[in-house]
Amino acid sequence: VSAMQLHGGNLPELVGAVLKETGLDPFRLELEITESCMIKDMGRALTALRQLKSLGVQIAMDDFGTGYSSLSNLRAFPFDKIKVDQSLIRAVDTSDEAAAVMRAVFGLARGLKLPVLAEGVETDAELTFLRQEACDAIQGYLLGRPCPISDFAQHTSGNGRSAPSRRLGNHELRVIKNSAA
Repeated sequence: VSAMQLHGGNLPELVGAVLKETGLDPFRLELEITESCMIKDMGRALTALRQLKSLGVQIAMDDFGTGYSSLSNLRAFPFDKIKVDQSLIRAVDTSDEAAAVMRAVFGLARGLKLPVLAEGVETDAELTFLRQEACDAIQGYLLGRPCPISDFAQHTSGNGRSAPSRRLGNHELRVIKNSAA
């Protein structure tokens, strides 16, 4: 979500209309908000996010660690997840300081009962560190590069059936079907 969309005043109404029109379960929609989006007008941002949460939509703080907001915003805003920017992931395997920063982020998130997704994971060493620290989820080129939906479908299904897992290079992609869906 861009700052213009967040502060424009009609984002919750627009999202509500789309949910109604499509019949999508609001819990299955996750909107990503960057720290810098909220700075322009914190009050308006908080109001919009609370309205979106009242619809049942999931809200993720995206690119955590790159913005200018106060850490207290994590407590004040209704986030469901923290997506840590790849700049904080780099060098966790070679720099004690980088590893300490990430451990602090994990501690903060756990204290707030928020799951952490690490963005931009590109190396086995980064993945090993994140596993050791019990990171909740990862995304990045290590798992796969952006691809057409038809190519992705080949990785996630076999003969039209959902596949429990597929090998992607040295890694395994697990497809989890939500039974409530």
